[in-house]
Amino acid sequence: MINQRHLEYFLKVYQYKSISKAAEALHISPQGISKTILSLEEEVGEVLFDRKGKSLTPTPAATVLKHHAQKILDEYELIQSRQFLSPSRKIPLKILTSCDVLSYLTVAFIEDFQKAHPDILPIFNETTDKIAQQILQDEEVEIAILPGPLDPEIFSTEYIFSCHYCFVINTSHYLSQKSSIRLEDLHKEPLAIRGREYSLYGIHQNLLSERGIVPIQTIEASNYSIIHHMAEANLCIGSSLDYIAFSDPRPNTVILPFDGETMMKTFYVVQKNKKTPGAEAQKFRRFLLDWLNEHKDQLFRWP
Repeated sequence: MINQRHLEYFLKVYQYKSISKAAEALHISPQGISKTILSLEEEVGEVLFDRKGKSLTPTPAATVLKHHAQKILDEYELIQSRQFLSPSRKIPLKILTSCDVLSYLTVAFIEDFQKAHPDILPIFNETTDKIAQQILQDEEVEIAILPGPLDPEIFSTEYIFSCHYCFVINTSHYLSQKSSIRLEDLHKEPLAIRGREYSLYGIHQNLLSERGIVPIQTIEASNYSIIHHMAEANLCIGSSLDYIAFSDPRPNTVILPFDGETMMKTFYVVQKNKKTPGAEAQKFRRFLLDWLNEHKDQLFRWP
C-alpha cells in the first residue's frame, strides 16, 4: 500500500535522476530506495523510470505522479504542523520568478498584494531561466514571471515589462568616456556576463559571433553584484541590466547604454498551455497586470 515514504523516496529519485544520489540525500542505502521504487511501480501498475546503467529517466507516468505526490506530501506537512487548525491560515501560492524580477517590482508590490489578498501567502522562488522553464513545464508551479524567448507550443504568455542591457565600466577605462557602447567596442575587451543558464545568453553570443566580435570572457556569474564589483576593480567591463545597475551604483564606475542596439530583456507572466491555474494563481495574475499598469510611471526609468 502506498504511503508517505514511497512518495518521499520517489520525489528524491525524480529530482536527482539517480538512486545513489537520492540515497545520499536521504541518508539511507541505495538498496532501500530501489526496493521502495519497485514497490511503488507495482502499486501504480506503471514503470516510473527508464533505467540505463546508473542513469534514470522519468517516464510520462512519473511526471504525472510527481505533481500529485507533491500535493499529498504538502498536505502531510500541513497536518503535522497543525496549521490547518488555525482559522487565519493563509493559502500558500508558489510563484516562480527569474532572478532579479522582485528587484524591479519592489517591496511595494508585495505589500500591496498582501493587502489586497490577505488570505494568500505568496512564496516567491527565484531561479535561473532554464531551470524555471523546466519546473513550470513539469507542473511543479502554476504561474511564473520569466523572460523570453519562450516556446509558444508549451507556454502561454502575457507581456509585463522590458528592461535594457547596459555596461558598467571603470572611470579609468578609455571606453568610459563614450556616451554609449557599440558591440564592436567589446572586441578583445575583458567582459563579465550573466551565465549560460539564462535565456538570452545564447542570443547575445550569436550576435557577437555574427559580427566577428570576440570579447575576452572573464567570468560568467549568476549575481550581478559580482559583475559590478569586478567592473569597479577595473578587472573587466560588466554587462548588466539597467534597473539592477542603477540600484547598485559602484564608486568610480559609469553606466552606459548600448549604441543603437535593441538589446532588451522582456518579461512575461507565464502559464503552461492547456493548464487551468487555480483560483489563487488567477488572482495573482490579475493583480500583477493591474498593479503594473497602475504603477508603470513609478517604476524604473533610465535617468
